[in-house]
Amino acid sequence: MDEIHVSSYANLVLLNKTYASMESKRWNRARRLFLSEQRKKGSLKCFYCKKDNLKLRSLARKDQATVDHYVPKSGGGDKFSSSNFVVCCHSCNQRKGNMTPYEFLNSSYIKKKTFEKI
Repeated sequence: MDEIHVSSYANLVLLNKTYASMESKRWNRARRLFLSEQRKKGSLKCFYCKKDNLKLRSLARKDQATVDHYVPKSGGGDKFSSSNFVVCCHSCNQRKGNMTPYEFLNSSYIKKKTFEKI
């Protein structure tokens, strides 16, 4: 990309807001497409706790399917590549944060959650 000359702080702020908006739209589009494709393949199921029958839209967050970055963005994972996406329930996505999948799958949270299903 060519170098952009920013003549004022106000222009810089506006430019940053524009890029943030574009990135947000790109992420929402990638997320919707991934979840739609996964639903066509079958039931939406959490990659981590194996909770199934998740919904694309749900008023109850516990039943809502989300997209998690398998390799966290903070660990160098690609933000927009569907090869770095997994279907995840809302609670697992919130708890995982920037842990690696190995760390999260071995966490006491997942062990407790999967034990409760038995």
